[in-house]
Amino acid sequence: MAIQRRDPYRNFNFRVAIGGRASANDGFSAVRLPTLLTRPDVAVDVGTALEDERSSHLVLRRGFTGAMDLHEWWLRERGPKPSRGRVVVVELLDESTTDVAMAWRFTGCRPVALHYSPLDALESAVVTETIVLAFDDVDMS
Repeated sequence: MAIQRRDPYRNFNFRVAIGGRASANDGFSAVRLPTLLTRPDVAVDVGTALEDERSSHLVLRRGFTGAMDLHEWWLRERGPKPSRGRVVVVELLDESTTDVAMAWRFTGCRPVALHYSPLDALESAVVTETIVLAFDDVDMS
């Protein structure tokens, strides 16, 4: 499925599907793809300029709309019987937003952290929620 071309793709055309539920982006405004390591037990020094890129977790961020799906998933994983995880697919789209240029399919995804941005009466920023996901494997196509 990967479509190679001369000019690099832009990073703002993408869509996210969690557990097979695909929507226009599920409201996600940012995806931080993990650094893919061959041996997770070996420390990797990628330099200070790439410090944020060292994460071996998938990170999804969206504006908070009152939807409780991410919070409920996080709560279930904290319970006595955590699940086997879900499938999360991140698709990079071309400029037409109809063709998939590349897809990352993460299996066995489980929330390890859920974060909400600060509330500040002196600002008018959007409240965001960020979910950090551990995963078992990733395929690219």
